[in-house]
Amino acid sequence: MASLVAIALLVAFLMPVIVYLLTRPPNKKLLPGKLPLGSLGLPMIGQSLGLLHVMWSNNGERWLQDRVDRYGPVSKLSLFGVPTVFVTGPAANKLVFTSDALAPKQPRLRVKDGGGGGGERLLTDEEIVDNAMVILVAGHDTSSMLMTFMIRHLVGDPATFAAMVQEHDEIAKNKANGEVLTWEDLHDMQFTWHVALEMLRMIPPIFGSFQRALEDIEFDGYCIPKGW
Repeated sequence: MASLVAIALLVAFLMPVIVYLLTRPPNKKLLPGKLPLGSLGLPMIGQSLGLLHVMWSNNGERWLQDRVDRYGPVSKLSLFGVPTVFVTGPAANKLVFTSDALAPKQPRLRVKDGGGGGGERLLTDEEIVDNAMVILVAGHDTSSMLMTFMIRHLVGDPATFAAMVQEHDEIAKNKANGEVLTWEDLHDMQFTWHVALEMLRMIPPIFGSFQRALEDIEFDGYCIPKGW
């Protein structure tokens, strides 16, 4: 009985893959440029199961480091049926933060509600609260990590620390005793903001993010095709 159940599960798992291989249209599009090293794995599956496993066991960073050790800071793989290019390092961070050829890979939900809302479903109160909590929690953790690494870096960089203190002193001179900072004051802390951006480039506080290439991108001698 156990063997029959195992066979049934195996067939159920492989059937979508077989159907996909038999029914997919031939891909005649020639990919431009030189693709990064790595493998796309099995169709639709790729490296998805491996990623889910290491995320469950909290070994995601080790999994990514193994890819870097094998292929370098740029490699291709497939996640959840989508061809993907994995990039890491300061140069990759600069690409992600500054390139106009990349866009967040977050699909928008659109439905025909017929209520004059332009075809977009409005969020419920519960969804608004959920999104607000995500922003608050994510912003709290990432901000605290950023400040921690900034302090750690400034301990060994007295010149940068002195420049930041001077900028803050200039703002403090124009404040009355006990007057709190305003958004305009924060906007005037341009040097401090550049230090924060450099820290984000060197040590990102998040595990990673998914972006979509809006056009073919040349990076580190490889091509990231449009749509990946």
